[in-house]
Amino acid sequence: MKKICLIFTICFISIMLISCGKENYQFYRMDYNGYLDTTGYIIVEYSTKDYTTKELDSILKGINDVLLNIEKEFSIEQTYYMVKANIQESTLMKINNNSGTNNKIKVSNDFLKLLNISKDIYAKTNGLFDVTIGPLTRLWDISNKSEYCQDDSSLLDYLCQIPNEDKINEALSLINIEDVMIEGDYVSLKKSGMKLDFGAIAKGFAVEKIQEYLSNYEFTYSIINMGGNVKVYGTLNQVVEDLKIYVTNPFGDGNLGYYYPKNNTGGVTSGIYERYIVYKGEKYHHILNPKTGYPCNDSIVSVTIMHTDSTIADALSTSVFMLGAEEGLKLINSMDDVEVIIVTNNKQVYLSSDIEFVSEVENIEIIK
Repeated sequence: MKKICLIFTICFISIMLISCGKENYQFYRMDYNGYLDTTGYIIVEYSTKDYTTKELDSILKGINDVLLNIEKEFSIEQTYYMVKANIQESTLMKINNNSGTNNKIKVSNDFLKLLNISKDIYAKTNGLFDVTIGPLTRLWDISNKSEYCQDDSSLLDYLCQIPNEDKINEALSLINIEDVMIEGDYVSLKKSGMKLDFGAIAKGFAVEKIQEYLSNYEFTYSIINMGGNVKVYGTLNQVVEDLKIYVTNPFGDGNLGYYYPKNNTGGVTSGIYERYIVYKGEKYHHILNPKTGYPCNDSIVSVTIMHTDSTIADALSTSVFMLGAEEGLKLINSMDDVEVIIVTNNKQVYLSSDIEFVSEVENIEIIK
């Protein structure tokens, strides 16, 4: 039998799948670049009796439409692909641009679904996950500045400076999910200057929409990766010798360890060591606390969440940063079908109750 080896390297996770393939089953991969300000790929297992390569190429190109629709709904600014499609404003932009007015914006079922999921996570985290954080994320603008503000150079102080206390307090006064008005399929924002920002949840939702699209076809197995938001779905028709998810070591080269993923589960990792700025010798990462107005405590360096719904996994990975290791672990253990790996800056790894994690480095303390 033909031996197939696939190695998938993600933002903070790598997946290794080594299998002996049945004769009629093969893997097919397509890459995506630029949507949702990230890169991604889809890998499907299929039967050569069902699809030709040309048919697969056409099917997977249809995911471009899925991703463009996500941008058309949830992007906080006009993207490259929106410009190409002559889309001036996303639904979210229309809502933000009409904040504080009497204008109510008609939204889709997907928009309402994501907004209601966001409100549910808001309640579970006592307001630490709040999609009205837009005024604060736009004020700091760390995601954009991180491209040129990661070196401690006085020449860039003007471009890389952090907002002052008055501006932060002004932004904080506009953050309140209770001021999001929903009337049927219309949404509006109560105060002028309010802004929705789905950046901490939209990629997970995109993964779910891609899986929904793929379910229309006879693929036996799929791996979806959108910027480190990963979902494994279906049943392999090939004998798996080794299927692990590796968590990258934030303290050096290689992997910190690995765990065995459950099928039909999404895995999302958030970390603070890629998107950040340096200003006057201080590092400021991109995960902002909607209550303090500043980046959340950096005692946690990465959080990996596993859940059957990638949307919820995406939101929870950010939420655990806000809560801290002990409270974050407590939240995850109180929920059904959720697992977590929390890595702290003092080399402690907190694990939820049902996950098996195997460390590959020394001097790591495992806490359950």
